[in-house]
Amino acid sequence: MPLIKFTVVAERLFVDDELSMDGLQLLAALVSNSKMGAISKRHAVLLGTENNLHKEQIENALEELLDLGYISYCSHTARESVKRSWEVKP
Repeated sequence: MPLIKFTVVAERLFVDDELSMDGLQLLAALVSNSKMGAISKRHAVLLGTENNLHKEQIENALEELLDLGYISYCSHTARESVKRSWEVKP
């Protein structure tokens, strides 16, 4: 499952007429339950159902938040570490 990262500008929420109540409700749940501005999509869906949103409403709200720039999806990638060789000189 992808990781959801989000950016919330509080001042923008009050003037954003495009954001639906379902989107606002889900975004509030994401913000209050996230760790370091990110949450798994599975956890986001569970939060939506806890807030009495149906699966279709959750998917629509996530799509709306994505389109408006409140969230972005990040895929898990394998972290590569570069092997270093150390040479000790006297």
